[in-house]
Amino acid sequence: MSESDEIKDMVNSNELIGSEEVETTPNNQEDPKKERKKLPQWARTLIYFAIVILITAGSLVIALWGKFDAVIDVFRNPNWLWLAITIVVVFLMFFDRWIIFYCFARMYTRNYKLKNAAAVDQVGTFYSAVTPTSVGGQFAEINRYHKQGISTSSAVSILAMYSIVSQIVLILYGIIAFAVKFDYIMALPSIFLGTEGSSFYIAIPMWVFVALGFFLNVAYISVILLMAYWKGFHHFIMYPCINLLAKMHIVRNPDKRRESLGNSIENFKTEFRRLMTNIPFFILLIVLFFIYYTIKFSVPYFVGMSLNNMSPVDTSFMGFWDSVLLSNFHQMVTGLIPIPGSAGISEYVFLNTFVNSANPSSGFYYIEVLDELGNVDVAASITSSQALCNSSLVLWRTLTFTLPMLISGIFTACTGVKKKQTEESSATIDTAFPSRSAYYEVQSETLTIRQEDLEDRLTTSTLNRQAVQERLKHPRKYKEKQPKINKKRPKEEDTSTIEIKDDDE
Repeated sequence: MSESDEIKDMVNSNELIGSEEVETTPNNQEDPKKERKKLPQWARTLIYFAIVILITAGSLVIALWGKFDAVIDVFRNPNWLWLAITIVVVFLMFFDRWIIFYCFARMYTRNYKLKNAAAVDQVGTFYSAVTPTSVGGQFAEINRYHKQGISTSSAVSILAMYSIVSQIVLILYGIIAFAVKFDYIMALPSIFLGTEGSSFYIAIPMWVFVALGFFLNVAYISVILLMAYWKGFHHFIMYPCINLLAKMHIVRNPDKRRESLGNSIENFKTEFRRLMTNIPFFILLIVLFFIYYTIKFSVPYFVGMSLNNMSPVDTSFMGFWDSVLLSNFHQMVTGLIPIPGSAGISEYVFLNTFVNSANPSSGFYYIEVLDELGNVDVAASITSSQALCNSSLVLWRTLTFTLPMLISGIFTACTGVKKKQTEESSATIDTAFPSRSAYYEVQSETLTIRQEDLEDRLTTSTLNRQAVQERLKHPRKYKEKQPKINKKRPKEEDTSTIEIKDDDE
């Protein structure tokens, strides 16, 4: 082996071994450059948590700036009955998620309880709130499932199926929202980027962000489906497209990108096939997810009723579904920006979606103010409607994000699960920090195991189905024969002895 080949092998081995081992120089001396030590998991979690709280608090302060007295006036006389109903609705939203996690877990084990599913949801809620793109929540849920005795591969399978069904339901809701509330979304005010009067000041209509969010959701699931079942399209994306992006310096490591994309495609095919082999269970999941998103998106409606909203849109029966569809628009926009908990963006989009500053009576939140002559005071009505929207924002954000994050954070910090014995040993699960890279790494490591498990299940199911069909075709052949009962009196045993003489005698 030449000297250059030895150097290449040394470099490759150092990359594979990792940063914890000491690299050697040709003179067998220690390299003075040492990699910076990473913060422990609890420290990084605390930093993320503090950032989310600060951004959320800052966005609420900006939203309430100059309107604090009006917001307090709205909170002074709430409708306590509707407020209690709102709290129950929020609880039902989380309860439905517990049922979803419980149903998934029952696919792999019968010894599973609903309280374990609640624990998985609590851990996932916290890490989803404090990590970008909520991927940290998925990794934390895998970790909790693993500690509850469900194998890592099964936990990854559960979260992959969860993502697939969730994406399908969100796309269906998006199609319904565009078909029903297209005129409303086109009339929403623009989002302004920059400072008024400066050189950089752009007004972008709200519908552009909504359409972009919906397009990305549809494009993601469409590209995955085409790559999974169309070889020509798969080759086109994997080689010409990635090579072009690499030449444009958008993709740094094309080979690594192809590997991760290939694993994602195989992961999708495996779990989508698993869902399609159990159609009744798939339909059950669709129904449960529709219930979950319907409850989640309807919370602004109940919040408005709690704060005595007077809008004819909100107080009617259709106001419930208007809340669902408008919240779906809100979710499309906030999903574009990978900020932990969508802090800051969520509040801003909420204020621009649920109130109409140009025509407040046609907005979702509206309070009518009359002048001394009994006529509608438009300026005062706009101010009161905006105060109502700000109050609703505070209550909605507290019930659906801030309070659940605090409760789940306390639960995550104070509870620990004794790790049960599973078939797989995943030491890295307990030490890795919930992140996108850690989640994809676990997906890649368990892909082969999950594919083999699916094939075994399909083979077993096929054999069982064939056995049932064979019994139905030939019932007489498999008819159980009754044991024969001998009705005759059993013969008495001859207890007499036979005398045997010797030959000599």
